Amino acid sequence: MRFAIISSSLDPKSRSDKLAEQCRAYLESKGHEAKVLSLKDHVLISFDNDTFYQCEAYQYLHRETLVADSLIFASQVYN
Repeated sequence: MRFAIISSSLDPKSRSDKLAEQCRAYLESKGHEAKVLSLKDHVLISFDNDTFYQCEAYQYLHRETLVADSLIFASQVYN
């Protein structure tokens, strides 16, 4: 299977990134293909219905998630 692991934290010291990397390593050790997509590595413009879909970052992330068999989200939790 092919997995896209999306780390949604924008924090440079993100634990979500660490969790995503651990997940990737585990999946690859089981023979799967896995790719981490960290949102902090991409410049996303403010959302609007006219131009957002033309954004280079959106197009790249869309392509990467489209070819995945499964999506996994590593997301921050604030208590």
